[in-house]
Amino acid sequence: MDYRGAYPLFDASGVKTYPLATRHNKVEVTGFADVAALRAAEPKPPANPWYRNGLRGEGPDQSAGLAELARTIVACRADERPVVVISGGHPIKNGQSPIVVDLIERGLVSLYATNVAATIHAFELALTGASSEEVRDALPAGRFGMAFETGH
Repeated sequence: MDYRGAYPLFDASGVKTYPLATRHNKVEVTGFADVAALRAAEPKPPANPWYRNGLRGEGPDQSAGLAELARTIVACRADERPVVVISGGHPIKNGQSPIVVDLIERGLVSLYATNVAATIHAFELALTGASSEEVRDALPAGRFGMAFETGH
């Protein structure tokens, strides 16, 4: 079939890949969140303010929106309503997948939806135990996202 689009076809002959094992990564599975330690830890308000609907939390506990979210999730599950979490790839990339898994296993999250970036990070973590290339260095060099195994 002849291509009749408005733009020329991409010439992939100049694309260069590299082995994933040779790439420096910022995240390793050894640095993943420890759910047991989190459960045992004393809860304390975060140092950074919580933003809800673009508004900064007020008062001594700026995480009031987070507490409200937790109460809402518990109430939904108590009423047997679903709780759907939609996120980008950062929770997976930053080693927080054990938290996500724990929330699902405990029945607090009914559905976790994410994007392809999370899938790529999960694949790289499963294959090599590491993920998250240094975009600042890889992008100008034309190496961003060019690990052979990930694209293959």
